[in-house]
Amino acid sequence: MSQRCCTADLLPVCFSGILLMTISISFVIAVAQSDITPWFPAISDTATKSPESNVFSQFVNISTFIGFALVYVRYLQVKRDVSYLMGSRAILKLNRHTLLFGLLSILGASIVANFPETEVEAVHDVGAGIFFILGNVYAWIQVCMSYRMKKFGLVTSCVCTVRTVVSVVSTLSLVAFLILSSYAVRLWHGNKLYWHSDDPGYTVHVVGNAFEWLLVFNFLILMLTFTKELSNSRLEIKLVGYRDSYEPIPVST
Repeated sequence: MSQRCCTADLLPVCFSGILLMTISISFVIAVAQSDITPWFPAISDTATKSPESNVFSQFVNISTFIGFALVYVRYLQVKRDVSYLMGSRAILKLNRHTLLFGLLSILGASIVANFPETEVEAVHDVGAGIFFILGNVYAWIQVCMSYRMKKFGLVTSCVCTVRTVVSVVSTLSLVAFLILSSYAVRLWHGNKLYWHSDDPGYTVHVVGNAFEWLLVFNFLILMLTFTKELSNSRLEIKLVGYRDSYEPIPVST
């Protein structure tokens, strides 16, 4: 039997690190190629043209895979810890909801990356809505669970406070982004990738996009708060023989 293992706390670090790196690289490439204006463009605008769109979609797909694993492992960790301490059934019920909303929000990020707004805008917008809205729901359920788990000594007051602040900022950022972005588009009817300081709605556009960046960064921070709780868990991959008489089958050439 072959076995490989690693601690589960690598998942939030890898997920957040890869996604942050992806956004940064696509932004730098887009600015270097003069495909966008550099002052707080929408994150999606940094990945509308090749080669930045290829980099963005490829690495977001990788982070999506890690994100699915992270959400599921987080679900299992909470289920194990709460069940071991004979915790509240309400926590276990909330935990099941986090699995659904967490997986869907990560799926939304994948849709955003694979359906550029300049090609399939309707699908892209649906993916963004899934990611942002369900991501916020996921964050608030984690907050509710955290305060309940605190009673059993599973979560510290500091972690509860951080998750609460992150959720509040994320929700406010989402509302501000939706309102300002919609208003800016009404004022400006030109090329959405090229906004200049003298264009109608430019300031509103920049501020709205700043809230979008803040929203995404807060989601990454939320995921990083799972690091400590996952440090006592490990992931294992085992390759076992089929029954006791397993023999590898030669491949004919």
